[in-house]
Amino acid sequence: MSKPGDHNYKVTSLPSTRRIIDIGNKENSFSIIPSGNSGNFWSDHYDNQVQPYINGEYRKIYFSKKEVTNKAVKTLIIIPEYLN
Repeated sequence: MSKPGDHNYKVTSLPSTRRIIDIGNKENSFSIIPSGNSGNFWSDHYDNQVQPYINGEYRKIYFSKKEVTNKAVKTLIIIPEYLN
């Protein structure tokens, strides 16, 4: 982040994510988040990507429904109130 008029381009905040997107084959894309998947301090996933981020590692991005389904460890089901 750079402030208006501040042209030394000194970084004053961390990036929210690093991504490598293969335009020709989106299934060959990767990302990493400086902290974790969750913004909730009490979540097991709050800081689960800190060390891989520091180590310069990446996680595969799953785009296809098949990959997402096969790699899922949990499922979130949202039922609108009007269906209850």
